[in-house]
Amino acid sequence: MSAHFNGHPSNVTQLVKDVIVFANKHGLYVTSTTDGTHSSTSYHYQGRAVDVAAPMTADGIKKMRHFQRLCVGKFPQAA
Repeated sequence: MSAHFNGHPSNVTQLVKDVIVFANKHGLYVTSTTDGTHSSTSYHYQGRAVDVAAPMTADGIKKMRHFQRLCVGKFPQAA
């Protein structure tokens, strides 16, 4: 599981872990979990948020858009 986190802390909820695995399966990678700089009230510090990214290429942007659409149906509790 730790390989999915791209070196970022893994102290996140099970829902966030599931989103991370799903993101990895779609060619995306983690850029932040509970680390990084976020607002003081950010869900990141509670382990309830993750930032993911794809390469800034036409294909990467396509992957990110596709992933976002899939997440709406797969993780409605995260909305």
